[in-house]
Amino acid sequence: MPEIENHRTVLRTQQMAREIVVVDGLPNSGKAVMAPLISTLKRGELWHMNLTYDYCCILNGLGKMSLDAARTMINLNSDLDLYQHMISRYTNFRKTDVSSAQMNLLAQKYLTRLKKPDGDEVVKRIRKERPILPIMTHHLFAMSEPLFDALGNRLKLFICNTRHPLWLVDYWFQRKWDGRAGKDPREMKMCFKSRYGIFPWYLAGWEGEYSRLGPLDKAVRVIAHFFKSFDQHYKLLHQSERRKVFFVPFEWFVTQPLPFLTEITARLGTKRTALTSKMMARLDVPRKLPKNALDSQKEKMSALMKRESISKRSEEILESLCNDYERKYLAAFRWPSN
Repeated sequence: MPEIENHRTVLRTQQMAREIVVVDGLPNSGKAVMAPLISTLKRGELWHMNLTYDYCCILNGLGKMSLDAARTMINLNSDLDLYQHMISRYTNFRKTDVSSAQMNLLAQKYLTRLKKPDGDEVVKRIRKERPILPIMTHHLFAMSEPLFDALGNRLKLFICNTRHPLWLVDYWFQRKWDGRAGKDPREMKMCFKSRYGIFPWYLAGWEGEYSRLGPLDKAVRVIAHFFKSFDQHYKLLHQSERRKVFFVPFEWFVTQPLPFLTEITARLGTKRTALTSKMMARLDVPRKLPKNALDSQKEKMSALMKRESISKRSEEILESLCNDYERKYLAAFRWPSN
């Protein structure tokens, strides 16, 4: 086959998915609470975890994929994902999966679609029903330029879930992410190779420093890296793009979800349904946080830092992260106490 000349731009000009929501955030920050609720809103579709979106953004950020190629892949996949949803092709019906139609209270909706025609009739339904496609990505915000660029006005909302660093660091450390990337066959992070070894994509440029750290130090530095890169990327966004970004602190959202849901439905031009209330009960929101939760977590992390002999520098970084987060998001938050 003849090669496509390098000066040719690849693209997709057609559009089917015209109302898209991205749900992003670090592990344990609340994505698994947010995404199911969006799926239950009027016109909401089953939230989707297609790692192609992550990979395209990461490859572009690492200089391994051109922006036009990443943009085209994102546009193609968003339309494909919505089309497949509309005919229940590849729908997850594994009852125990968090991303399944059953777990998200949408089984009947997608079972009914199995009997509906495909082809041009689907396009007509999409134009009429204006479905909202929720896409889940994974701590991708700092690399999200191709998503904003590709989706343009079709991207209605980019939700960044966040949480107090003490919980994020603890979770990252307990899951042993640093030892799984590039080794565990079930670990699907994009990796790269350098003279220091094989590393996940988010360590590009500082993998040498990272490789010399202990396990808990690594967890602290990674979470700090994400927080810093998210802030830097937000500042670089155009004002029109910033308006699409919605930071959602876990502590506020799980205890007082209605103001956030009201904001989300207003931005999407939709409303909550009976399924939303049912899903909120299933997810235990609103919920009461354990009494003295922050003090207990501080004690736990203090003991862990002592056990792991964390460096003074990492301890200072974590303290700064916590102070910044509490000042930015939790100034008015009241932790339950005895």
